[in-house]
Amino acid sequence: MGLFEAFSAKTERFLTVEAHQSNLLNQEDWDRAVLEQLIERGATPESKLRLNFYFCTDSNRKAKALSTDLARLGYEVKCEASALNPTQTVVYGKTTPLPMKKAALTGWSSRMCELGFTHDCFFDGWTAWPQRKAA
Repeated sequence: MGLFEAFSAKTERFLTVEAHQSNLLNQEDWDRAVLEQLIERGATPESKLRLNFYFCTDSNRKAKALSTDLARLGYEVKCEASALNPTQTVVYGKTTPLPMKKAALTGWSSRMCELGFTHDCFFDGWTAWPQRKAA
C-alpha cells in the first residue's frame, strides 16, 4: 500500500447510523422504565441523583476523546479495556446530580447518545439508586 492509500483509506465505524438511531429509540423506553423503578423506590421529581453511565467502542483513542468531553461536563469518568471483549474499550462513570424528571432524563440520554456517536462510541445506558430515607 502506498503512502497516499494509507492516508486516504476509510475506516469502518464502530457505531453505524442505524444502530445509533435504534439506540436513541431504545433509550426512551429505558429512561421510562428506570424512572418508574426509581419512583417505586422513593425518588420524586424533586430528587436529584447521580447517574452511572456506560459506553463502549473499538478504540482506546475514541474512548479517551469521549472521556475528555464527559470530564468537561463535570462527570467522574474511567476508561479501560473491556473485561468481556478484549477488542473493546469501555467508558463509565458518574454524572453530577440530575433531576428525576422524564423530560430531563430523556434529554440527557439523547445528548449522551449523540456525544457517543460523535466519538464513535455506543451509549450503553445508565443506572441510578435513590438515597435511602432514615428510619
